[in-house]
Amino acid sequence: AGRTSTTWTLTGKSDSDANEGNETIVVDIDSVTNATEDGTQQETLILTDEVIAQPTLSLSCTPSSASESGGQFTCTLTLSNSTSDRVTIGMALSGTATAGTDYSTGRGVTRVIKAGRTSTTWTLTGKSDSDANEGNETIVVDIDSVTNATEDGTQQATLILNDAQ
Repeated sequence: AGRTSTTWTLTGKSDSDANEGNETIVVDIDSVTNATEDGTQQETLILTDEVIAQPTLSLSCTPSSASESGGQFTCTLTLSNSTSDRVTIGMALSGTATAGTDYSTGRGVTRVIKAGRTSTTWTLTGKSDSDANEGNETIVVDIDSVTNATEDGTQQATLILNDAQ
């Protein structure tokens, strides 16, 4: 009583729908007591979507060389920041060394970074073969595909598999 207006605040809340687009809120007078609505009073508000940039993905492998006789390379895929989505990475292996014969890949060529995490690591292990004095060989580790993240430029590691002789 005695007042001529009232105000309130609507506050947007983050949700789990990433990049869903803008949404609308329609505010409409439903009923009035002790006054008369001046025509139809309605406001349409725009709730602007918070566009969340996908994290970037990088690759590193150490050491740069190891023995084909059980030597190991540790490769790590790292996100620039965590995400609520599972990130799936397809890896490509090439070079002069042959996967399965000269080295083991450790769990295949698909890698996953679980939601909320920022990295995954695996090991490539050299395998002795019957090809004596074949010389050093290379393993090229390359990111082939990424889901729910973006490769940070071209991420590739060239590793040297030293002949056991």
